Amino acid sequence: YALQRPALLITQLAGGEVASPVMDHYPVKIHPAKIQLRYERVKALSGVAFAREEIRHIIEALGMPILEEQPDHLLVQIPGNKSDVTREVDVIEEILRVYGYDRIPEPGRMQVTVNPGVRPDPVFLREQIAAMLSARGYGEAMNLSLDGSGRYEKIPSLQEAGLVRIHNTANVHLDSMRADMIPNLMDSIVRNLNRQQPDVRLFEFGKTYRKTGDAFEESRRLVLVITGRREPESWLAAGRVEADGFTLKADVQAVLRLLRIQGWQEQDAKDDRLAIGLSWGRGPKTLVRFGALSNEILDAWDIDRPVWIADFDWDALLQAIPGKDMEAASLLRFPVVRRDLALVVDHAVPYADIEALARKTEKKWLLRVDLFDVFQSEEHLGPGKKSCAVAFRFADPGRTLTDGEVDGVMDRLIEAYSSRLGAVIRR
Repeated sequence: YALQRPALLITQLAGGEVASPVMDHYPVKIHPAKIQLRYERVKALSGVAFAREEIRHIIEALGMPILEEQPDHLLVQIPGNKSDVTREVDVIEEILRVYGYDRIPEPGRMQVTVNPGVRPDPVFLREQIAAMLSARGYGEAMNLSLDGSGRYEKIPSLQEAGLVRIHNTANVHLDSMRADMIPNLMDSIVRNLNRQQPDVRLFEFGKTYRKTGDAFEESRRLVLVITGRREPESWLAAGRVEADGFTLKADVQAVLRLLRIQGWQEQDAKDDRLAIGLSWGRGPKTLVRFGALSNEILDAWDIDRPVWIADFDWDALLQAIPGKDMEAASLLRFPVVRRDLALVVDHAVPYADIEALARKTEKKWLLRVDLFDVFQSEEHLGPGKKSCAVAFRFADPGRTLTDGEVDGVMDRLIEAYSSRLGAVIRR
């Protein structure tokens, strides 16, 4: 009737003509589904102890004939107008819909199965680092994993490993996988410089791909690049202060501090890509190499200014994260005692050794070690010497430290510096 009525109106009002009788295209006969409904299953999924008579009443009201009734289940026939009801759980859902979800009592106790995630969570940490670097003035770069083999072949410092070549018919210039993050980031710097944006800070998460013999290696990296001003241009800043290695070092430390990584060893970076740089690692694992890019790479991109870069091994960082969660401590109730030392040491002695030796010598009361001055003068100190002014802060969470206790700690520190580092206390 629903089809015949509009056909009649078309013939009466629009001059149409009925061309054929009603045809039903029904190539495959649809047989009504038969589903077994278990009483215990209804109770387990709904949490309601339905009376069997009530279940039968709802099913019949829904137009689902009951074909068979057994002590523990019903065999229900599903009509053709309920094509979405194909499983036992679908029949139970229909029963609850009619019964009313608001009538289902809430249990006094709920049981939930918790699926623990991966620790540490790389995605969460990546988002945290991205937010932190953005707050420090960085923009995120997202470059292609494809690259051109030509520029690797022209720059010897980028040829330390074999390229993973591909057959790219869409773009013959992109004929290899990215072996290093630096080339694409250098392209980004040049693009900014060409558009009168001289102050650039970028970070990028990505993978590098290399081939050694018949083996392929994928390495996940986090790379930072800086060039231009240290701070945004402002009337408060007197003159132009360029970013330098200490600017980058502070950002590298911020990344490690966010990941709660401590106790790394420092050494000169043995990296042909860097004119000068440092390498921080834990045991055999190198966490990060950072420093000034070599003139060879700068000349290849025709850049006439220093570019500072930090290259993190993301997998090594994840492995170095402490397994123990961060713990909160109450504020100190008792005063902190500060003592200063001026240590005359060889110029080759890094400050990291000074701090590490202090923490190794005094583990109970030492809170912080800070370097607040460095003085160099051959006339006053001698050739190859420097004076490091270091502040030590001590405290006990349960009481106030006495002068005698702090003096004893300082005597042990002075002895350790004299015997281990050859330091002389500058009076």
